[in-house]
Amino acid sequence: MYLKNVIIAFLVSCTVSTIGYAHAAAKPADWTSSYSYSADSDNVTTRSYQFGTSEEQGLNWMYYRNALTQSGTNMQEDSLILNWNTPITDHEALSLWAGYSKNDFGHFTPWAFMYHNQLENGQNVWFSYGHEGIGTVQANQNSLSRNVLNLAYVSQLRHDLELSASYAHSNYNDGNRRNEIQVNVEKAFTPGFQMKAGYFYDDADFDPDAYWAPQKNKGFLLTPKLTFQLRDTDTLMLYSEIGLGVTDHTGSIRHYTNVVELHHKNFVFDAKYVRNGGYNAHQYSASWQFSM
Repeated sequence: MYLKNVIIAFLVSCTVSTIGYAHAAAKPADWTSSYSYSADSDNVTTRSYQFGTSEEQGLNWMYYRNALTQSGTNMQEDSLILNWNTPITDHEALSLWAGYSKNDFGHFTPWAFMYHNQLENGQNVWFSYGHEGIGTVQANQNSLSRNVLNLAYVSQLRHDLELSASYAHSNYNDGNRRNEIQVNVEKAFTPGFQMKAGYFYDDADFDPDAYWAPQKNKGFLLTPKLTFQLRDTDTLMLYSEIGLGVTDHTGSIRHYTNVVELHHKNFVFDAKYVRNGGYNAHQYSASWQFSM
């Protein structure tokens, strides 16, 4: 179970309104459900289903069922994750995650916490630390896991210009370590066209057989994004992350990500193709949010 991805998705969904919610009016409970499928060049196929609550404050729960296949070996994993969100002050908030995962090769207890500070002039800072499993069959067969530290900063420089930076450090229990750095500037030229330019660095001590860990992967990224308002309730987004001068420990490599995303009321569908050197992956997901 990629708890880091859960935290990143939660961070992306956060807005400044999620801090001053202590006295928000009562409303129906928010629920979310999703299904995703991915297949990559490492012969890993993943089918995932999740269902649970998605309240901005208080206690949430999420149930996951993941079915993985790697080189002909199958694994099924069931996870229950609890998440608690609470304001600390008018501009600070704390989120906690803890859960239990069980699969065909053993069981695991993921956990994490995240601190969010809304600074002045449209600036936000996040800090998180957690313990998570690794989403491959071979990694679970060998009881591999990692501790992950994340730092993120976002500044709204102008109404149409945003600066963001992030750093992640992973310590694996097989002795591997991984550092990830990314800096981006994004400008909205029109409501339907945005452009993001940035730099990334991603380096692990070694690349094991059990999971993917890039070495000396770095370069510049250019991401044009088009948004089409099809109807009042329908939005289509197309974007492509294009690597410029991207290299790894083998030399110059191809690096790009193409994404199609469709929003219809509370339903979201996206399709993604990722290429990084010799690694590639197809990913598809559908999610639905509703109130009860």
